[in-house]
Amino acid sequence: MDSTCSAEGSYESVVYCSVCSTEISRKTETVAKKAHTEVIDAAVAPNCTDAGLTEGKHCSVCSEIIVAQEPVAALGHTEETVPGKAATCQATGLTDGKKCSVCNAQLVEQELIPVVPHDERILSAVDATCKTEGKTEGKYCYECGVTLVEQAVIPKLPHTYDNDSDLVCNKCGTERECLHAETVTVPGESATCTKPGLTEGTNCKICGDVVVAQQVVPATNHPNKVKIPAKEATCTEA
Repeated sequence: MDSTCSAEGSYESVVYCSVCSTEISRKTETVAKKAHTEVIDAAVAPNCTDAGLTEGKHCSVCSEIIVAQEPVAALGHTEETVPGKAATCQATGLTDGKKCSVCNAQLVEQELIPVVPHDERILSAVDATCKTEGKTEGKYCYECGVTLVEQAVIPKLPHTYDNDSDLVCNKCGTERECLHAETVTVPGESATCTKPGLTEGTNCKICGDVVVAQQVVPATNHPNKVKIPAKEATCTEA
């Protein structure tokens, strides 16, 4: 029987007479095992979550394990912080998270941080006057600058006068815009032969402005001429 890498072999050693061929002796001889045909079992590197194996060997003929592979513990995750961001009054934020810098596995999930309230500040109201417009009270966010309550325009106030003939506002001193509601007649002057005349005009009784200007009337330049007869000269009179 032939030997293998897992079992010894054997054969019968027989001695015969060279003359008569009679069997003289018989003995079973043992044949040693053959050497294993070694095959490398490759090592398996561990990772963050899975264990590995050392290098091993086995026989490709009989499959006997020559060098057993030993387990190598998993390496475990290498933690890396994933920075969060602060919430603002215009955008949500995120808490810090964690991931593995080797395999990128998410270790600590980032959580949503709600939008924070606006930092309200008052825009003071401005009273309207008879010279300038005013504004209602408004609001804005100090952090982001967004207008929260618009300021509405308050129209100018009317000028005030103590009486109808006053030309200056008693609050702001602005001169009154006269509408010439009351007028007085400015008498004209007749033209003469040598002197121009004037037409009748009209002035405002309140502010004195000229409403209807007087026009110059040209001199008449002696329209009614009278002929003075000539006189002949004599020896004694011119």
